[in-house]
Amino acid sequence: MKEEGLCPNEVTFVAVLTACARAKLVEIGLELFQSMAGACKIHGAIVLGNEVGSRLLELQPHHCGQYVALSSIHAGVDRWGAAADIRTTMTEARIRKVPACSLIDCM
Repeated sequence: MKEEGLCPNEVTFVAVLTACARAKLVEIGLELFQSMAGACKIHGAIVLGNEVGSRLLELQPHHCGQYVALSSIHAGVDRWGAAADIRTTMTEARIRKVPACSLIDCM
């Protein structure tokens, strides 16, 4: 789509992430999420960010990056309660973010 100059929308991203989840293509799903996480945070697209994050949590439920990215998206639009809830879920699941670890480093 990008090569043809087309801009994917939220439906396209959800469909592709669902396909990645079913095919267990974790790395491709993470790349897509990474490209969307900056966009969701910048544009305040909380609903889309949550949908994408949920799909990625299905792919890798014990990966630190998804929790941190979702929490950051919520914090970026002053939804501190939601951000705290995500961090609490992460803590309860005993998932720790390694200090100075990027999403790519945590894989």
